[in-house]
Amino acid sequence: MSQASKHFDFDVAIIGGGSGGYAAARTAADAGLRTVVIEGGEEVGGLCILRGCMPTKALLYKGEVAPRAACGYVGRGAKPTQACNPRQSEACQESLKVGNPRQ
Repeated sequence: MSQASKHFDFDVAIIGGGSGGYAAARTAADAGLRTVVIEGGEEVGGLCILRGCMPTKALLYKGEVAPRAACGYVGRGAKPTQACNPRQSEACQESLKVGNPRQ
């Protein structure tokens, strides 16, 4: 069968498999529509999930909590579970200074 003679039977086609396309496809499917997602990239997920917003936020969060973890801080408002060693003391104090909203 040639490519031109194929017939596809869907009620709605969603262009893009990113977070918006995923939400649209779920909404359409929940409404009982026969739904297809068309993604031109090699991976489904979109720019935000794979390379943009989410990886950036995870990296920023890791940079924020790494010094706290080194000092034994485990959560918001938590007290150290162990004393910082002298080499880490300055870094620990810097990570806990004013401007950090998680205090």
